[in-house]
Amino acid sequence: MKKTVLVTGSSRGIGRAIALKYAEHGYNVVINCARSTDRLEQVKKEAEALGAACLAVQADVGIWEDCVRLFAQIQEHFGDLDILVNNAGISWIGLLQDMDVSQWNTLIASNLSSVFHCCKLAVPGMVKKQSGRIVNISSVWGVCGASCEAAYSASKGGVGALTQALAKELAPSGIHYSITDAGGDSPNVVQPRAQVLYMVRSIWAKEALALQERVDRIALAASMMTDTTMEKKFIDGCSNTVPNKVLEKLLWENFSQVEMPEYTEEEIAYAQALCDSVEMKDNKLPGDFTEDSEELYEFVDKASEHGTKAINDFLIPYFYSEHPRMGSTDVGDVSWLVPTAQINTATYPSKAPGHSWQNVSCGRTSIAHKAMLMAGKVLAAAAVDLMEKPEVLQAARDEYEAKMKRYGGYFCPVPEGAVPVVPGEKM
Repeated sequence: MKKTVLVTGSSRGIGRAIALKYAEHGYNVVINCARSTDRLEQVKKEAEALGAACLAVQADVGIWEDCVRLFAQIQEHFGDLDILVNNAGISWIGLLQDMDVSQWNTLIASNLSSVFHCCKLAVPGMVKKQSGRIVNISSVWGVCGASCEAAYSASKGGVGALTQALAKELAPSGIHYSITDAGGDSPNVVQPRAQVLYMVRSIWAKEALALQERVDRIALAASMMTDTTMEKKFIDGCSNTVPNKVLEKLLWENFSQVEMPEYTEEEIAYAQALCDSVEMKDNKLPGDFTEDSEELYEFVDKASEHGTKAINDFLIPYFYSEHPRMGSTDVGDVSWLVPTAQINTATYPSKAPGHSWQNVSCGRTSIAHKAMLMAGKVLAAAAVDLMEKPEVLQAARDEYEAKMKRYGGYFCPVPEGAVPVVPGEKM
């Protein structure tokens, strides 16, 4: 099946060149512009002459309603996007005090809000497929700022920050990067240096290593082609988590013995206010783990009153999956060395996405405190069980050893000689 790419602002210049290159490589190409329909139709003819299926849509991606209409047409013609190239943008040259509010708003909408709009509409389909690429076109002025281009510089700086943040949010899907140093302040010239931060992730640590080696080879090849030198610095790495059914069941059994927290009207009202601040098209739980089990999904849907509860105050039935879990901490590495299991408690509102401000805002509240007290009780009770029931401990050990034999044992993702980056230090 052919992949589909959307290139915004593709009636001329960089956008046109990108769109035609994708057409040349056999992609379904969606081209877009806000006004230049004649030029857009010409690019469509050029793309089709290269053998590509091409959809041309006039839409101002800085306007949310236009963007929704654009993506509806993409869905109708090609389905979900595989690649999004946010290229649309405008400039305004002049003194800041000469720029009126409407000009500022128009530029920010075209250059920055457009990126948000398109990413917001493209990401759900990419997450569903566990595949996708987003390319955001920024500028050196977003790093150093340009005199008489304050608005443009601000918008491109925002694009850079948005790109880095979104890369972290979408990290589980594959290889992600952010340009942390464009190499200098001068436009339209080859800079003396450049710095790129890559995040390589996969379900298995060994697969991530293979991807990393691929990235290294690409970087080396690029340096050879440009007659430059390349220096690599490994920052950090962690392994996927190996589940242990025996310990998970033990924790769940202790969960069932611990009373659920009781929430005050004030706590529920606070949680509800945070839920209301999250824009969701449906009531499906963020990061929904219930996709592995229809029965589990139905239980959660019913217990959460179809996702309308501000705080989920119920115990989920035990569900075991052999599917490895990607790790963001050294818990994954620990699970390769000793039998390990983890638990989850409701420390934040039901609709708060991970790594969101709604999530963080609950960290010091009584909601989180009650959940952590419950977790502490469960862990303490499970520890007592392991001391009093050596057969359970042995069963957990037997399961762990069987998996290590099957998986080939622990593999450390951090290479020898790697040095941690000191906070605040230039990478």
